[in-house]
Amino acid sequence: KWQTGWSEDKKRWCCHHSSVGCTVTTSTHAFDCDAGFDKWEEGWSNQKQQWCCSKEGKACDPYDCDFKLSIAHTSWSESKKLWCCNQKQQWCCSKEGKACDPYDC
Repeated sequence: KWQTGWSEDKKRWCCHHSSVGCTVTTSTHAFDCDAGFDKWEEGWSNQKQQWCCSKEGKACDPYDCDFKLSIAHTSWSESKKLWCCNQKQQWCCSKEGKACDPYDC
């Protein structure tokens, strides 16, 4: 039985990816993971991000690569640019996985 034989990590992963092994609880949630989800990177506390990732599979990446994409050259940190390029193939300028420079000199 998955209820007793699976680890909590396996239950969360299988529930999130395959809708199998999901547990239903009647307790209240510590956080509303739909509230502010469109701007989680900027507006959520670390605690909310961790809880929503572990309980609902939301905001699990360290960066939201869609948030402020149109102004990435001025609003994103270098680490965000590199992570989004390498992990999500966003904001890449070369096939080598190098993040874009803000200017082409």
